[in-house]
Amino acid sequence: SLRIGEKLGFGFMRLWIHWGEGGKDLIANPEKGVYQWSAIDRDVVSSKRYGFHNNIFTPFGTPQWASPYPERTAIDIHVPGYSVWLPKDLSSWTDFITALVSRYQGSVSNWEIWNEPHLPTGSIYWRDSTSNYVTLVKSAFEVIKRQQPGSTVWLGGQGGRRYIPFYRAFLDAGGFPYYDVLAMHGSFPEGKLFWDLEKERGLAPKPWGATEWHAVLVNMSISGNVLASEGELCRRMLTDLLQQLKFGAGRITLFDLINIAEKETLSFAKASGLFTHCSGMFRRLPELEPRLCAVVIKNFIDRGGERIRYEREYDFGAQKAVLLRVGAKPLLVVWNEGPAPASLDV
Repeated sequence: SLRIGEKLGFGFMRLWIHWGEGGKDLIANPEKGVYQWSAIDRDVVSSKRYGFHNNIFTPFGTPQWASPYPERTAIDIHVPGYSVWLPKDLSSWTDFITALVSRYQGSVSNWEIWNEPHLPTGSIYWRDSTSNYVTLVKSAFEVIKRQQPGSTVWLGGQGGRRYIPFYRAFLDAGGFPYYDVLAMHGSFPEGKLFWDLEKERGLAPKPWGATEWHAVLVNMSISGNVLASEGELCRRMLTDLLQQLKFGAGRITLFDLINIAEKETLSFAKASGLFTHCSGMFRRLPELEPRLCAVVIKNFIDRGGERIRYEREYDFGAQKAVLLRVGAKPLLVVWNEGPAPASLDV
């Protein structure tokens, strides 16, 4: 995956850090006081080899030994039931964060605290109360800032509009001081919706970025089993990207490089009650090969690089355009939203 990311021109990665949830070899803290770093070490070394820098670490998943509900071993989609709660002893979490930052602070300075927390039953990754999530974030923030003052702490990824009630509860529980950047997940994320809640409370809005961008993700709940064409997905991807630039996303992290499932299997998954999605830049089957979106995003990165600034947009009816700035150079992106192909309107 890193080799593919390098070829596409990506410059950093987000790495899930399995505190106690995941495959046996992935778990970083399998028992109290015991840490195994080999999987993370391997990824850090590989990221440097392929030129990835300024990466994001996302620790999540309470270990069974630290959970208040160790008996809940049933899997909810892909995480065990014991892993989605504040640990029964908060020191188990702060000890882990202390050890994690101590080991990797020379390589990592961006920390996203947990993956997609939500109100109870709203996320498979967090079933606990919002106030307990504030406790989790606050304790991690204090440990990280004490060990690595110049680091950036990201709030666990917010999944768009459906996370507004959670973020409101998070603010009401006093969580605002304990993160630096709002992390957004999904498609067409809108940081402005969250800024409005902050302004209502007299708070100065914080910067935001997409730490899990669902550029071309289609899940098994496709309406009427009608699949978008590769061209339609590419247009969705680029307009999504342009909107994020317009609203000031500090960084955008793609999910995913290689398909988890191929799009031809989604109707079967829906009929069978299986949860899966097609989201990669590359097909995995029948063999590894780029999708059209990989070619399009490669072209965009080649012309824009890692740092792009939104300037303005234009509406010519069916044709739309956005003017970007790459350093001192302009970059104009034009697309057609009409029902039929059309020549460029000049």
